[in-house]
Amino acid sequence: MNNKRGMIIEAALKLFGQRGFSKVSIKQIAQQANVSQVTIYNHFENKEILVEEIVNGLMGKVMKAADEVYSSEQSYEGKLTEVFELCNSETMKVIEHYFSSESLTDYKLRELIFQAVNTQKEEIYNKFIDLGYALKVIPSKINKQSILFMLRALNFSGKTLDIGEDATKLSQDLVYLFLYGIIGKEKGGIQDLSGEEVLQLLTQQVKYELEKGAE
Repeated sequence: MNNKRGMIIEAALKLFGQRGFSKVSIKQIAQQANVSQVTIYNHFENKEILVEEIVNGLMGKVMKAADEVYSSEQSYEGKLTEVFELCNSETMKVIEHYFSSESLTDYKLRELIFQAVNTQKEEIYNKFIDLGYALKVIPSKINKQSILFMLRALNFSGKTLDIGEDATKLSQDLVYLFLYGIIGKEKGGIQDLSGEEVLQLLTQQVKYELEKGAE
């Protein structure tokens, strides 16, 4: 990484992590990094892009761990359980480690983190959904976009939840819905349903999770 770019990211992470997004200026980041404001703008268009770059870097370990899960010898169900835990509880632990509880009261910062994290999570989800199709454990009648729609909705429902305990619950819910709601291992599974009935079931599950998140 370019040394000055790295210094800027490190300085911005420290300030955002302590104060949030709105209370930190480009001037303050420049002073912390010991560079000029012009140098910052040479590397980053604005503060929003800087937060995205920071989160992408923090998510690097999660992405690497997800690749290791993907290549492991465990069952598909085992892989899903582990990768959902990575994408939710473990991701929240990473965020909590670098961002103070005070900084996370800043709505703008939370929004930017949420967007950047979920872009990375969706990349992981895509890979594991494709694996499910290849192994024929996800019925081909279920459209990939329907699955992604459900996962996006679940992510949205957890968006306003307190970080920590609820992240673990969200991970458990995701595993249950994916393993049983989609793959259909429990009684009343969906493997014999029509495409329209599958979509109705997914819609009901999404609605239920959104209502839970709004409580």
